[in-house]
Amino acid sequence: MKTCVLVTGGFDPLHSGHIRYLKDASYLAPTLIVGLNSDEWLTRKKGKPFMNYSERLAVVSHLTMVDEVIDFRDGDDTACTAIAELLPLYDKIIFANGGDRSSGVSTPEYQFYKDHPQVEFKWGVGGVAKLNSSSWLLGEWKASKVARPWGYWRVLEDKGNTKVKELVIKKGQALSDQRHQYRNEHWYVLDGEVTLTIETDTMRNLVVLQKNMSYIIPAGTWHLAENKTDQRTHILEVQYGTECNEEDIERR
Repeated sequence: MKTCVLVTGGFDPLHSGHIRYLKDASYLAPTLIVGLNSDEWLTRKKGKPFMNYSERLAVVSHLTMVDEVIDFRDGDDTACTAIAELLPLYDKIIFANGGDRSSGVSTPEYQFYKDHPQVEFKWGVGGVAKLNSSSWLLGEWKASKVARPWGYWRVLEDKGNTKVKELVIKKGQALSDQRHQYRNEHWYVLDGEVTLTIETDTMRNLVVLQKNMSYIIPAGTWHLAENKTDQRTHILEVQYGTECNEEDIERR
């Protein structure tokens, strides 16, 4: 019986998790075929490719465990056409899914081919826990985390007088009581809950922000942010003003 194992993906960029995935998949059949997703698929998935198709093809095709790399039509965001192209060539096709797919529920190809006698599905190839991801690697490269005792922050965008930051406050932790002379801050809670103590010369307020709630902190306003819950709090902070730099901070 002529058998192949098929894996698909963008591999943009290739990382250690991919190597483990491909290596483990190669043990499932004599022939390992990689269906390499298009630049258009990557654009739909994450905005734009980091490496174009020809660059990714050159890298993946030179891996020793890979026997063949094919392109396929992925306009429906599935690998169904890749499977269809291989059906006349092989008696059995093993469609191997990585650690981010653990069942047919997360595998759209399964709905099309689950009853096909020539197609077999494998999940969790390369380990059930996903090892790295291309998006995570690129995110870390573009915007590195700055660790703090209370959690971490990182800059997502910096336009001089406008800056976008990500804040993650660990459970039971708090930022310092602080204010800024030259910038305003608009806080939006992506997940979790944060308690803000807001103080000016004329008022003192306690504000509790939950998921999808926001609050504007004007320049010159003292603010203490606390995570009083047992879960982490994820915040998007938009700074705007005449200056947006880390030196513009006064603590007490």
